[in-house]
Amino acid sequence: MSAATLEMLPHTSLTWPLGATDTSAWDLSPLPSESTTRVDLCGWRTQWEPAETSSRPSLGIASIDQKSARVAATARAASRVLSNLSRYEGLLRGWDGYDAEPFDASLIHWARSLLFEITTRLLRADVAPDHLTSGPAPDGSIDVELRRGGRRLFFILYPLVERSEVTALEPGEPTILESLGEGSVERWIRWLVR
Repeated sequence: MSAATLEMLPHTSLTWPLGATDTSAWDLSPLPSESTTRVDLCGWRTQWEPAETSSRPSLGIASIDQKSARVAATARAASRVLSNLSRYEGLLRGWDGYDAEPFDASLIHWARSLLFEITTRLLRADVAPDHLTSGPAPDGSIDVELRRGGRRLFFILYPLVERSEVTALEPGEPTILESLGEGSVERWIRWLVR
C-alpha cells in the first residue's frame, strides 16, 4: 500500500497509508530521509512512497484520491494560517492605526502549536474544514477560526497569561464559551466534524 507524508512543522511529519481508515497505523514522527519524492502543496510538502509492487503514483491533482484531496485542502488552509502567524510576528505597536499591541513570540509559538494539533485532529478525522483562518486582535490576542457545515469554532489565545478560550457556534443552539483545557482541542474538533 502506498503512503503519504505531510510535513507539518520543521522536522515533523504525519504519515499514513493511503486508503487506510485506521488511525492507529498513522505515524507522527521526525521526517524520513530525503530519498522520497516530495510535492509542494502551498508551502506544505507531501511525500509519496510507492508500494513495493506498484509504480510511483502520479502526482497530478486529477490522480490524487479523495483522502489526499482533503489532506491537500487542509494543508492549504493551514499554510495560509502559518503565513498569517508569520506576518503577525512583524507587526509593531499601533499596527491597527491606533494602539494595538504587538504579538509576543511565545503567543505566536502557542498559536502554531494549536494549529499543528488542529490540523492533526482534522487529518485523523479524515475531514477538511470549510474554512480555517486566524485573526489578530488589538489586545495582542490571536484567534484561530474553523468552520465546517454550519458549525464554527473560535480558539482565542491571550498574551502573557496562561489563558485561552474556545467559542462554539451552531445555528439554532446557544453559544458555548469555555476555557481551553487539556484534551479540549480534541473534543472540540470531534464536535465540529460530527
